[in-house]
Amino acid sequence: MTENGGAVAGGAFVCRRCGQCCQGRGGVWLGQGQILEAASLIGVGPGLLKTRYLWPEGRLWGVKSGQDGFCLFYDPRDKACLIHQAKPLACGAWPFYWTLFKNEGAFAEAQGTCPALAGWDYQSFLSAFGDLGRPMPPKSLKKALDGFSG
Repeated sequence: MTENGGAVAGGAFVCRRCGQCCQGRGGVWLGQGQILEAASLIGVGPGLLKTRYLWPEGRLWGVKSGQDGFCLFYDPRDKACLIHQAKPLACGAWPFYWTLFKNEGAFAEAQGTCPALAGWDYQSFLSAFGDLGRPMPPKSLKKALDGFSG
């Protein structure tokens, strides 16, 4: 870990709020239970939220990206998620994706886009966060992530 990396006292991961993980299309969904909270956070009704920001994908709702490739919930001016309190599980779990713990190449690729990961070498990342790399049910994952900033 370097001084400019993603570490703080205690070895916690700290998001740099660059928005790089908010860029790209697909793979991010809201469940029906998150729709009301997300709509409330941005001051629209659930119907307008679905029409403007989401698309139906089975029982879930996929999050749309703008023409610039960024998630429509990402505010580049404030470098913040407009629905942070209701953000999708995939967003809240970053960078603790199972594949980053199991594949050094995937970790290296993620380092290329995430400034907070750039300060970690693979073995230090595994040592600090390896327990998060095992499969967990969503509630266990949320509890495990509660101690991390982001």
